Amino acid sequence: MVRHWGVLLVLMLIGSQLGAQEVTNISPLETETTEPIADVTSSANFLTANSFDPTLALVEFTATELVQISNLTLSKRTPAQDLSNRYANQPNAAILGKNLFFDLRLSSDNKASCATCHNPQQGWSTPDPRITLRGVTLTRHTPSLWNTGHQRWQFWDGRADSVWLQALESMENEAEMRGDRVTAVRLILSDPALLATYRSVFGELPAELSLATLPLRAKPRPINEPLVAAEDSVYQAWTQLPATVRQSINHVAINLMKTIAAFEMTIESPATRFDQFVDQLITDQGQITPDNNFISAEEQQGLKLFVGKAQCIQCHFGFNLSDGEFHRIFFENKTTDMGRASGIVQVLKNPFNSSSPYADHHSSEPNRMQLLNAVSTVPFRAAFKTPTLRNLTTSAPYMHDGRFSTLEAVIKHYNEIQPRGHHAEEVLKPLGLTTQEQQYLVKFLQTLSAQP
Repeated sequence: MVRHWGVLLVLMLIGSQLGAQEVTNISPLETETTEPIADVTSSANFLTANSFDPTLALVEFTATELVQISNLTLSKRTPAQDLSNRYANQPNAAILGKNLFFDLRLSSDNKASCATCHNPQQGWSTPDPRITLRGVTLTRHTPSLWNTGHQRWQFWDGRADSVWLQALESMENEAEMRGDRVTAVRLILSDPALLATYRSVFGELPAELSLATLPLRAKPRPINEPLVAAEDSVYQAWTQLPATVRQSINHVAINLMKTIAAFEMTIESPATRFDQFVDQLITDQGQITPDNNFISAEEQQGLKLFVGKAQCIQCHFGFNLSDGEFHRIFFENKTTDMGRASGIVQVLKNPFNSSSPYADHHSSEPNRMQLLNAVSTVPFRAAFKTPTLRNLTTSAPYMHDGRFSTLEAVIKHYNEIQPRGHHAEEVLKPLGLTTQEQQYLVKFLQTLSAQP
């Protein structure tokens, strides 16, 4: 049995405080050590209850690993916040946003809504590797919306720095909803129920906006995607509007996108067996009691690999099991998708980014846009955002292009990965996991999804 549980509890409490500081203050690498912790590592190791498969060796966690594990529980989640959206936590805003999220009328042909790609029955994603709309197949897999309000970058390439900008980009994207901001404004003006809810949040619409004076459709020419010839009249209609009217349309449209963001910020993953296991572990001061049988011996073996040999935790940490940043994951096939490299350029050019007048808060400190201006895009070529591992069994297939249909295939890729090129990431190297170890890791990952 383990001695000195008081020492271990102190370590776990320290980890709890550090975990609340998020990525800006600590990395899991800061708690890694290759040397035994004097008198603590040996005395604070513990053997897990082995009540599921007596043929398995008992799992042994170091004190450092226990700190890392304690920071993965959903109990460490704080309410999602977005200072650029003052309506993010308003109930009526979320109600309006939920209605708009499922409304087909925001698309040009009344056939697509946000939920077409972000289907709540499919883990807020789609089972298609790359969904096809209007006969055109998108180049990337639809990312899940679980815990999206806790992420500082949106899309696989981070080309939006707020949830509301992501909503606008998807609505007006020619390959996605192919909607436009005037259609969105007209929808509110023409629907009494939506209009009443809008007024309860924002007040009256600008007087110059009316169904009688607005064109049926209008939006600016896209700056981050190719022009579509069929939409040329829509682009021209926008240029013909007076500048004051365009400004009012932008204001109302962004309000609507902020309500969609308010709804999306309520999409939070539920607690799982893994969270119950960790919470009980903390309550029992690191001891595995007979009551703490929430995850099996095989799943505990996978957890040990996750924080140890496989080093998944270097990118997948915190309650959302994601660093929220961008990494090159080295697929063999050549790609023209520049990932984060193009995302940096696009978010800097976007007139609705967090530095724009449409953001509700501007910090006096150097903001993300200023910092991005100083970043070279070269190391980010073909780099993509680390996805959350929460509820991942509901949102297959996996990776930015949906190329892997199973978790087994994902782990095999990382187990055999061959980093190459001048900007190869040092943390990515072959894992050297046995077939059995890969199976244990899959079993653990499945505990991160809620029971159906």
